Amino acid sequence: MIKNIVFDFGGVLVEYDFMRFFTAVLGSGPQAEYFLQHVFPEHVNAEMDLGLLTPRQIIDRQQRLWPDYTDALETFYHRYTDIFTREPEGMRTLMADLKARGYRLLGLSNWSEKVYEVMDKFDIFKLLDGYLLSKDVHLLKPHADIYHSFLRQFNVRAHECVFIDDKPENIIGARRVGMYGITFTDTPRLIHELEPLLMPYTLDTARPDDAAEAWRIVHDAALDMMARGRDQWTDRYPPREAIIADIDRGNGYVLRLGTQTVGYAAVTFDGEPAYDRLQGKWLTNGPYATIHRTAIDLDHRQRGLARLLLTEAERLCRHRGMPAIRIDTNHDNAEMLGLIHSMGYTPCGRCHYLRNGDTVERMAFEKVL
Repeated sequence: MIKNIVFDFGGVLVEYDFMRFFTAVLGSGPQAEYFLQHVFPEHVNAEMDLGLLTPRQIIDRQQRLWPDYTDALETFYHRYTDIFTREPEGMRTLMADLKARGYRLLGLSNWSEKVYEVMDKFDIFKLLDGYLLSKDVHLLKPHADIYHSFLRQFNVRAHECVFIDDKPENIIGARRVGMYGITFTDTPRLIHELEPLLMPYTLDTARPDDAAEAWRIVHDAALDMMARGRDQWTDRYPPREAIIADIDRGNGYVLRLGTQTVGYAAVTFDGEPAYDRLQGKWLTNGPYATIHRTAIDLDHRQRGLARLLLTEAERLCRHRGMPAIRIDTNHDNAEMLGLIHSMGYTPCGRCHYLRNGDTVERMAFEKVL
């Protein structure tokens, strides 16, 4: 159960624009690009966030290295808060709502002591119940140690936290220590991805007495595909026997909301023969997990449950120590293609199955865990 919503600062709680700021300071976009690539590049900003030297010390050093940019660096130091423009639309409302619903709001950010100037400028930070900054622990995301420091400082469990950051690499770092993660682009999309994680759900290994309900969900999804002109599933595929076999082998999983079963997927760890004959190239050559027969109850569509089901399947695979996960779908399954793409899977080629004497082609994807 999620208890803690954890926010990055820059790019999530406040928007920023270094290019706009330095274009105004230096007089042109090309000058600003040069400044950010050479005079104050990303690794220097990261050094400032690490906190081993103060921002003043780093600015002084860069002024000695780049005397032609002394004034620009000094302006950067004294007008630092001008880089940060506004709170993302809807974020304050979302945070207030989460707080009213009893969730603990925490912060985890790479930032130097200059952060306090920004926090004085924007009231949104007052909604946080606490935060950990890189400059205080001398660690940077996405290194695992900063996430572990965060968990220790607030005495929270990783699986009870959702971390929100605008940089995908930091989300990957959070997931590797067991936290849930959402890459932030805008508030409406954040809400769409966050709300399913806050539902009272479980992903359970399916039991024999789950077979009938799991089959109903999968079969209804197949009939719905046919009704919409999709070619992936039919009224005869996937067969009931496939669901029963999944469950008998311990590979079937059911997604429940409370006591109601709302989704099904098969997650296997012993390879997929069709993937051995891929027309293309996989990202990895070692062991992998496979997701098949993913379906959500038709009465619970448009709630983000398919994303939730795949998210939990990935967590299951990480727990099993699998280095990668593979999945395939039909070229016309627009919803699944969009979901797979948005969750960071890479297209690797095409695979083929033999179904009722016919060869069917599927688009194959892999995600390195």
